[in-house]
Amino acid sequence: MSESKLKHAALSLAADITLKSMRHSPERCARNLMELGLSAYPSSVSKEDHDIVYESFKILCKKGDAAKAKDLFLSIFK
Repeated sequence: MSESKLKHAALSLAADITLKSMRHSPERCARNLMELGLSAYPSSVSKEDHDIVYESFKILCKKGDAAKAKDLFLSIFK
């Protein structure tokens, strides 16, 4: 398995773990998704788009929509 595929698989698994807490604290879930993605792919989100992406994660976490939150996460951080 290539290094990038392994990194992507690990990131996907970490996102699943993070999303388990979405109902308890949507804001923390959104923040943790941002931190996780940016730690793996620092240049994926510009400073201008940071707040927009965070708010999108927060909305999805508040709705409890883990599938859409993960899809968004994986589309941004790749």
